[in-house]
Parts: sequence; structure tokens; C-alpha cells
Amino acid sequence: MVVLLVCAVYTVYVAVSWYHEARRFSELKIRYQYECPMHLIDLYDLIIASAREHDRFPEDLTFITKKWPIGQYNARMRIHPVLCPRSQTPIDLERVTADSFGYAYVNWSAKSFAHVADVPGEYPLVYDRTLSNHSGRGVFVLRINGSVVWDPGAKWVRDFSGAHPEYHLLIPQ
Repeated sequence: MVVLLVCAVYTVYVAVSWYHEARRFSELKIRYQYECPMHLIDLYDLIIASAREHDRFPEDLTFITKKWPIGQYNARMRIHPVLCPRSQTPIDLERVTADSFGYAYVNWSAKSFAHVADVPGEYPLVYDRTLSNHSGRGVFVLRINGSVVWDPGAKWVRDFSGAHPEYHLLIPQ
């Protein structure tokens, strides 16, 4: 009888543990499936507001951290808009640089477009710096028109860069 009770308790424990882990994995998957594009939409709003105000794109994304610094909690939880939620790049809170954000930003004002409105809507504005942000599967790309697209294997970014070598875009590795 005791053996049967122990087996039953163990079976329930394994089932509850499996359910909990499966649910946690599902929640993480959903979080990253939606959180990354939401960060990019937030970035779009901030970048375009600044670009319209000055009629040129900001030099880099650090203009955001100057107005809203990255705190220790924001860095740990990756909830600041400039931080890719999936990036594992450590953040030095004393010396925040654009390279630590997890995103590649394209300053089209420095790439031969005099005015914000001159940049074609399908051009990339921000995208994941590395494929490792999403387990090597691809990158999210925020375009000038505000759309966020999933780019498997960063193929679209590679093709765009190949078609426009004069812009010297960073290719996610």
C-alpha cells in the first residue's frame, strides 16, 4: 500500500512538474514572439518623433537612453525599448553604448537621404544585431514605414545589403 501511495505521489509530481515547465516554455515563447516586435514599435515611435522634430534621423539609439536611462532592473529584465528582450549581450550601466542594445540601427540621414520623407518605406530602420537573439532562426526587422517583419535567417537583410552595398549595413551573424 505504501509503495502504491509513493508511486501515485511521484506520478502526480512528475505530471505537475511537466505541466508547469510546458506552460512556462509556452509563456516564454509567447513573450518573445510579441515582446520583440513591441519593443521595435516603441523604438519606431521614438525614432520617428525625433526625426520629424529635427527633419533628420538621430545619429544612433543612445538619444533614447539619454532621456530615459537604462536602470539595473530594466537591464536585467530587458524591458527598456532599446534592449532586445532576447539579447544576451551584457549591459555596462556606467558606459552605455549602442553596440550593447542588441539592435542594429540605420541612420538614413547619414546615408545620403537629406530628409526623413525621402527614405523609401520598405527600407530597414532597426533590426536584430545577431541571429543569436532568436536562437539562430532569424531576426525581426523594423522598416521605415513602421511595419515589423520576421526575417528567417536574416535573408531579407542580406539581400537588401547585397542590392545596396553603398549603405554598408551590418549583417546579423
